[in-house]
Amino acid sequence: MRYILLVTSFLILVSCATVEKRQVACEEQYSKFLDIYSCTKQSIGTDTRLNKDAGVKLYLLKGEQLVEQLNNGKISEIDAKTEWQKLFVELKQHEDGEQAARVRNYNANKPKQTYCVPVGNSVSCTTY
Repeated sequence: MRYILLVTSFLILVSCATVEKRQVACEEQYSKFLDIYSCTKQSIGTDTRLNKDAGVKLYLLKGEQLVEQLNNGKISEIDAKTEWQKLFVELKQHEDGEQAARVRNYNANKPKQTYCVPVGNSVSCTTY
């Protein structure tokens, strides 16, 4: 159980970090939102683990929606970039909150060990 929790926590952290790294790499190559989105989507598309993540799917769908709005003249370039980054930050905060809750739950439910040592006429115990 402990191993499964640690692996799941690691995968969630890695997925968010991986998306962030991929987006940053594309932002370093391109300045237009359409190019940044296309590059990021293509980069994420090569990772089947990321494609199955609901948060990543939402992130890409929002990017697609912003591209459409940008192409139709409904929003500006900077608005598209801002909205997409805002969603990424919200998803990351949500994942961080879930991770913190899993850690708290694990720590609250993990087996505790108590060591007792006789000291004179009493016993001193420490629980880990």
